[in-house]
Amino acid sequence: MKPIELSKDMITGVILAGGQSTRMGGGDKFLKEVAGKTILSSVVEKFDKQCSSLIISANGDPARLNAYKKPIIQDPIITKSNKEPGENLAGPLAGILGAMNWVLENKPSHTHILSVAADSPLFPDDFTQKMINHAINLDEKAIVLAKSGGWHHPIFGLWPIDLASDLEAQLNAGVRKIRAWTNTHANSAIEFEDLHFNGATIDPFFNINKPEDFETFKQLQENKQS
Repeated sequence: MKPIELSKDMITGVILAGGQSTRMGGGDKFLKEVAGKTILSSVVEKFDKQCSSLIISANGDPARLNAYKKPIIQDPIITKSNKEPGENLAGPLAGILGAMNWVLENKPSHTHILSVAADSPLFPDDFTQKMINHAINLDEKAIVLAKSGGWHHPIFGLWPIDLASDLEAQLNAGVRKIRAWTNTHANSAIEFEDLHFNGATIDPFFNINKPEDFETFKQLQENKQS
C-alpha cells in the first residue's frame, strides 16, 4: 500500500445537482428557498469554505445557475429515455466523471475530487478535513465514502482522479450504481455523527427528496437559529 499526501489544495469540490426531483414534483428542488436562500446557496456557501476549488455538476440550461458564479459542468455520458427526450439516466457516476474530466483540464495539480449532494445542505462543516484525515491512511487510489447511522452515502465521496479512465469505461459498459463501481476498487468508509438542533437529532446527510423533507429542513433551520 502506498499512503498518500493530500490537502485541501489538491482537491476540487463538486456539487452533484443532476437529479430529476421526481418525488418533489419535478424542477430543480435545490433552487427552492428557505428564508430567502436557496438550498443550493446553503450548500455552496458551506462547501466553498472547505475547498480550494468548487464546481457544480448540473444538466440542463447552465444559465439558470449563473448567480452562483461557479463553473457548471454537464454529464459527459447521457442516455436517452423513451419517456423524456434528453433525460439523463447515467446517474451520479456520470457527474463524478464529468468533474474528474474538468479537473484534468483545469486543475492538473489536483489529485482528487470531493462530491456532495445539492439537496443535502446539512453536511458537516468539517466534512472535507475528516475525509482527508481518513484518506491519508489509505492507498493512493482508494475511494473514501461517507457513512452515518451505519448507512453508506455514496454521493458523498472522495475520488482519485487517476480512476477517471476506468470510470468512463465502466459507464460506457452500462454500470450505473455507485457501489457497483466502487466495489471494484480499494474503498473505505468513514462514519459521521448525527447533528443536534435544539433537541432534534438529524442525519448529517439528510437529503430533501420530498415536500415533507423540505418542511423538515425549514423547521430545522428555525431550530438552528433559535
